[in-house]
Amino acid sequence: MPPGRELAGSKDSLARRIGSHCQFRPHEIYPFRNVHDYNTEGNKLPPLATSLTRRMKGKTGVEREPTALFKNIRLRRTGRFGGSRSPFWFGLWLTLFLLGVQAHAEDPVRIPAGSFQMGSLDGDREERPVHTVHVDSFYLDRYLVTNADYARFLNLFGNQKEGGEKWLDNVGPIASFLCKIRKEDGHFVPKRGYENHPVVKVSWYGARAYARWLGKRLPTEAEWEKAARGNLEGKKYVYGDTISIEQANVGGFHATTPVGSYPPNGFGLYDMVASVWQWCSDWYDPEYYSRSPARNPHGPESGSEKVLRGGSWFHNDSWRVSARISDDPLSKSFCFVTGFRCAKDDDK
Repeated sequence: MPPGRELAGSKDSLARRIGSHCQFRPHEIYPFRNVHDYNTEGNKLPPLATSLTRRMKGKTGVEREPTALFKNIRLRRTGRFGGSRSPFWFGLWLTLFLLGVQAHAEDPVRIPAGSFQMGSLDGDREERPVHTVHVDSFYLDRYLVTNADYARFLNLFGNQKEGGEKWLDNVGPIASFLCKIRKEDGHFVPKRGYENHPVVKVSWYGARAYARWLGKRLPTEAEWEKAARGNLEGKKYVYGDTISIEQANVGGFHATTPVGSYPPNGFGLYDMVASVWQWCSDWYDPEYYSRSPARNPHGPESGSEKVLRGGSWFHNDSWRVSARISDDPLSKSFCFVTGFRCAKDDDK
């Protein structure tokens, strides 16, 4: 075991043993109401239109149709290639935008409907009791969201505040070092060599906003565990009863690795464990398993922290497929080792 990564206190819960690694000023969390998700008639907008509408309200507070965004775009002046209203550069920007959305949407994995045994008898108290859960079919992204992916999103919508903090925490000496996306000449860009690494320092709100941009969502905790198990029942790890440095980032490298660096699980999903903790949509309750519905559980109705699954390269005792912890939606405790992937309903 590499020095400095031992987790003491085996009788405590996983969250207590892992502890907190990020220091933030205390903040008060206020309920956030998605007032921009509805048009003036009270009808709910689709995810992409919702995001565009938020950006278009501006200072006037007057809601406009999503198509109005493209009528009012002002591109940066680009030297010898012309002024800010160049049709060529506008067309190129729009094409790349649409291709970017398409590229993200083309690589999900369909997880078939079925039942599985959720939890573990050998894990911590919050992983018990083992219970049978049925999950309807859904799609889960094959890869974690990368720094390049998230920078593209930020360049379209900005690093907005939600829940009291910005989606991406990249300001300040420590945050700017830990975060692998920087702002350069007014644009968000991945740090060199980290383009294909999983994004970190993203709040739960920032992860949800990104997923909504693509017409997706965050997976439920039950969906995540079913997908992670890859049809292996009763196994301790994603790949079976053991895990090795050939299968996951468990060699003590003290860093993330590019997504897809290790073999996929039984469903063809990469980096389900030992990369970064992954946000789920559920509120966290350590006693939830004792009263969880048998079909498509979505977690408690309310709470103060959101579920994290998958463990991280930094935490030795987190690589079991049933391991579960939680964090404030603003990612106050596990910020530099927390990322996410997106899910989508299977519209049969």
